Amino acid sequence: MSKTQKQEKQRSKPQLNFHQLSDYKELLDLFNEAIFIKNAEGNIVFANEKFCSQLGYTFDEISGSSGYQFLRKGIPYKTVQEKEKLRKKGVSDTYELEVVNKNGEPLWFRISGRPFFDGEGIFVGVIAFMTNITKQRNAESELRKSKEEFESLVNLRTRELTTANSKLTSEIKERKLAQIALKNSEKQFREIFNNSPDAIFLEDLNGNILDVNDEACKMYGKKREDFVGKNIATLTPTTQIEAMETRQPLLVKGEMNVFESLALTSSGEVLPIEVKVSKFTYNAKPALLLNVRDISSRIKSQHLLHKLNVELENKVQERTKDLESANKTLRISENLYRQIARNIPRSAIFVFDKNLRYLLAEGNLIGFISLNRELIEGKSIYELFTDDQLKEVEHIYKWAIDGISGSYELEQDQLVYQINYLPIRNNEGDIIYGMLMVMDITDLKKIQLKLEEQTTELKRSNEELERFAYIASHDLQGPLRTISSYLQLLESRYGDRLQGDGKEFIDFSVAGAKRMQRLIQDLLNYSRINTRPKPFTNVNLNDVTQIVLKNIESHITSKNVKLQIGNLPTVFGDSNQLMQLFQNLIDNAIKFVKDRNPKVIVNVEDHQKEWLFVIRDNGIGIEQEFKEKIFHIFQRLHSEADFPGTGIGLAICKKIVHLHGGEIWFESEPGYGTAFFFTISKNLTKPKK
Repeated sequence: MSKTQKQEKQRSKPQLNFHQLSDYKELLDLFNEAIFIKNAEGNIVFANEKFCSQLGYTFDEISGSSGYQFLRKGIPYKTVQEKEKLRKKGVSDTYELEVVNKNGEPLWFRISGRPFFDGEGIFVGVIAFMTNITKQRNAESELRKSKEEFESLVNLRTRELTTANSKLTSEIKERKLAQIALKNSEKQFREIFNNSPDAIFLEDLNGNILDVNDEACKMYGKKREDFVGKNIATLTPTTQIEAMETRQPLLVKGEMNVFESLALTSSGEVLPIEVKVSKFTYNAKPALLLNVRDISSRIKSQHLLHKLNVELENKVQERTKDLESANKTLRISENLYRQIARNIPRSAIFVFDKNLRYLLAEGNLIGFISLNRELIEGKSIYELFTDDQLKEVEHIYKWAIDGISGSYELEQDQLVYQINYLPIRNNEGDIIYGMLMVMDITDLKKIQLKLEEQTTELKRSNEELERFAYIASHDLQGPLRTISSYLQLLESRYGDRLQGDGKEFIDFSVAGAKRMQRLIQDLLNYSRINTRPKPFTNVNLNDVTQIVLKNIESHITSKNVKLQIGNLPTVFGDSNQLMQLFQNLIDNAIKFVKDRNPKVIVNVEDHQKEWLFVIRDNGIGIEQEFKEKIFHIFQRLHSEADFPGTGIGLAICKKIVHLHGGEIWFESEPGYGTAFFFTISKNLTKPKK
């Protein structure tokens, strides 16, 4: 193949203009997948909100980086680098990868990477779509682990028992709103009832006030007696007195029935008013009835309407320019929209105008619904959809045109579609088009349902395990006590007659029976955590630790440990479980302290939503590779001879902490000691499931 042919082949591949990425951020932020884009040098130049939120970084923190910092420790960079080399050659691929977020938490993603080339066929970068499959992975892992532990429990009976996720079109609408406000205002002020909402004045033919209603008192801020006998001219600003005097004869003759003026209230406020005048008979004498209405809102509406009319005229002149600019923007955007739509399985992107007429339709989902883009583009939804279909989707299109962004799920023909809708705006922020991105999420829904079923099965399996552990452990205690008692009786009666080996065998048997008793007791304690919980109450942890110190006093004395406990809070929880938690952790710390200057420190930090406790020792330490293993049941890092124990204590601690809405972990440096951290929620009302 010649160089020219290669370049032509490259030009046919997806192209990407990095300078336009900010224009499409709102679109890319709607995707369910985390999306990032790298340039030709392998540096991140774009990441959508889903990517940043799932990994815990802001875009500024990752911009320009290679992304290798997200790889879990132990995954060789070469694996990722080899895939990047393939993409430079135009190869797209999908694979699963474990990464860590900013907090160090592991996450699993299914990553689909696709290369982009410029107009000359030169590689300029890659866009990657990442689907979070952590829950699916964890559920499968937990189910597998639960089955293994169950089988181990049955095989070993007792020793290995265990347990197993706008702006609307503003000019037109504001004008309509102003018109509605004006209409409502006029209607409101023209309605007269027995208890009139308008101020009403009765005056004689010389303008002297005879009577007023309550609304007049409210409007002017005066009492009735302040009006009666006064001339109506005293209620107007000085600038209006001459006009009022000139107007009075016309009112008496009936030559003027309606006029506008200004009212002066007791607070000095000047109100625009409309006055309607009618002749009236009062106490058998001719009089005038003045219906006075505050027209402040109408004046404001008129001013606003005038202003809007002027602005609307200007906007009409600018609209052609806006439309031309919008068309240019659409042409520039069209290529990228089409590339994105083609690269997302079973999806489609639609761009439409305010008449809901399609300007762009792209994506492989269009084929699944038996249409093609040539038949769609240029037609409106009213030409393509039936009346029943319009009832389901028309409002979604209108939401986008009205400036609303969001997501909507639609079930149709046993398929589930996720419809993301948003407005497209020009540089001035005005809405020019609407956009829909439709994705077939039927398979995703099935996966979610399967995960829920697996979670339910896992929960049921765990409950069965706990019940079995409790029953088996409880039933084994009686026979084991009998065996232990008879072994000790045999030793006491016939020990002096036994040879060296025989006595040693009995000693081994007695020691084994005692260890089995401890193991069974720990198993019972472990199973009781879920099967026999107590109602949560307020628990003073200072009182709890005092009981713990008495329980392990002999261990503290034998090790000569310096124990330092800070002032602990009162928490909401199970007092027996919390006592077991602190006793296990403190006793464990004492077990592994050094012989020289042994020290154990217990402290707490007050956080907004939880308490953070730490139990720190200066013992032998723990390798980080065991950070998960030590919290599993029957997991021991040392032999029984070196450090006695059953391997259940920390598993009990983990379960208790979880029931109290917290997490447990450790930090350690071998040879210098270990610090166990755990949290207890402040917002508990009952044990966490």
